[in-house]
Amino acid sequence: MLLALPDRWGENLPAKVMIVTEILVIDDDPNLCRLITDILRLSGFETVIATNGKDGLEKLVEQRPDLVLCDVDMPGVSGFDVLEALRGDPRTEAIPLLFVTARQERDAMRRGMELGADDYVTKPFAPAELLAAVNTQLKKQATANKYETALRQMRRNIVYALPHELRTTLFGISGYAQLIKMDYETIEREMLGDYADKILIAGERLERLIENFLVYAQLELISGDEQQVEELRGHIAGHVDNVVQTEMQKVAGKYGRKADVQCELLDLALQISEKNLRKIVGEVADNAFKFSNAGTPVEARMDTDGNLLRLTIRDSGRGMSTEQIERIGAFMQFDRMLHEQQGMGLGLSIAKRLTELHQGQMVIESQPGVGTAIQIVFQYQ
Repeated sequence: MLLALPDRWGENLPAKVMIVTEILVIDDDPNLCRLITDILRLSGFETVIATNGKDGLEKLVEQRPDLVLCDVDMPGVSGFDVLEALRGDPRTEAIPLLFVTARQERDAMRRGMELGADDYVTKPFAPAELLAAVNTQLKKQATANKYETALRQMRRNIVYALPHELRTTLFGISGYAQLIKMDYETIEREMLGDYADKILIAGERLERLIENFLVYAQLELISGDEQQVEELRGHIAGHVDNVVQTEMQKVAGKYGRKADVQCELLDLALQISEKNLRKIVGEVADNAFKFSNAGTPVEARMDTDGNLLRLTIRDSGRGMSTEQIERIGAFMQFDRMLHEQQGMGLGLSIAKRLTELHQGQMVIESQPGVGTAIQIVFQYQ
């Protein structure tokens, strides 16, 4: 293997393209090297020059660039050899490599693509053409890094949180099923019904756990893709008052608290799908009903400020401290040792993420022992 890079090479690059600046230029024509580096430096990139393939491989080990621009026809170690070395090492296979070459034969281009070249820039070229190719590859690399970061975070969350929640939920199902199996000949009908209810509740909790985890995973992946974010925003929810009212009553019904719902809503349209709006309202409302007592009101009120719509959902429940609000994130639960929690604490995190992906804002005001008010702010039509 031609390349032997340090272990820390495996660390992820920052997600922003503007931070990825170092480019290795490999070409045996010194005049062309100077021209390329002048173009790149004027655009804010740092450059490293190698005048042949062998020197390029050495500079690769020394400098660890973020992108490689490489000639094809060079004496000794050719551009194809450099590319093969890059792609042959799992720690370097993701580095973008662009061939800058006068060769336009189909066979040569096909060989480069088969070895894993990311693009070709043919000589002679305009500065804008070179910069466009460079920026395209850096953006692709940044997107790939975002996906990897999201996947790594999800893997860590799965390892630390999901097993506990699955075990807790499945223990309830299997435990009550075992009680039924042990006493099925003598168990009283009323007790049998109670056990069945407990199994159904645990099953519903498990279903919601899986659904929320899948939603969370999907949102994290979508957030790294501009096209998917635009598609997510490409919907209109009309009669928002009806959507909010229906979802509030639905969640209240789950807790047997429909009488506690108080709504003052406006008939407006928002740039969001009804499904995603229901998800946001449902998760915030679920938090309000879950952590407040029956007989106390849960309010949903709307008001406008210019072209901004503010939906406030307020309860008079347990409340949260400033530290707890700041730590709202995936798979995090408040006061697990003091209070029984249902689900993984993903609800508010999902609602907040969905709101932000739709260019909105979620503001949480809360005081322990007094209650919580969550404001969801959107631009409206």
